[in-house]
Amino acid sequence: MEHFNINKEKKSNNLLLFASLFSIAFIILSFGMNESYLYAGFSTHDSAWYMLCAKAWLAGLQPYVDFSDSKGPLLWVFFMIAHKIHAYSFIGVFWIVTLLYTFAFFIKTKTLYLKFLSS
Repeated sequence: MEHFNINKEKKSNNLLLFASLFSIAFIILSFGMNESYLYAGFSTHDSAWYMLCAKAWLAGLQPYVDFSDSKGPLLWVFFMIAHKIHAYSFIGVFWIVTLLYTFAFFIKTKTLYLKFLSS
């Protein structure tokens, strides 16, 4: 029974850490990204082109035949998901980037914490 309580405590600590890192990423990216809520309507030409390619692919056009870009299709997949989150702005891009930063912070924090414990 004690083993179950330790696992439950670890899960709650991980969830608290993830929520904290998400909040930090949200605040930092709100001021640092053109796609955030603070700069609605202002986006770079690159983001606009990636979104256009994602919309074309969603509309059934064939990549590298009907449209092309120097980036690979994985970037367009992220922008397709962003388009599904919000079709008329780049807010979906903001949320995807916030989640990706949160996961990166979480993994790095856990790695540093485990190194600290082992030394």
